[in-house]
Amino acid sequence: MTQTKERRMKYISVALLRKEFGLSLLKASTLISEQRAVASRRHRMLGGTAAACTFAAGASDIFDLHWPKALSASLWLAGIALVFVYLHLVHRDLHDPIFAAACSAAGTVD
Repeated sequence: MTQTKERRMKYISVALLRKEFGLSLLKASTLISEQRAVASRRHRMLGGTAAACTFAAGASDIFDLHWPKALSASLWLAGIALVFVYLHLVHRDLHDPIFAAACSAAGTVD
């Protein structure tokens, strides 16, 4: 397995960045939070759609809107599926930018 594929499978944590690149605690946590914010902004529309579907389905039950059961169930299913897709895309988009930023911060070329 190549090194890039191995890295994609790892969960990126502050401890991992400190161990692999020798970064300080503050620098490693700052890198992760900055890249997480960028990835979240990149997929903001998908997250908003997922939230809207989930909230609409919840509102139909809470406020007793008398929507057909199929519509309410479809909204729940679509909302939950979109939430998982959103989380997967954000997590997938975090790996390479974090490792690239860590390499440049540590002064190493990978």
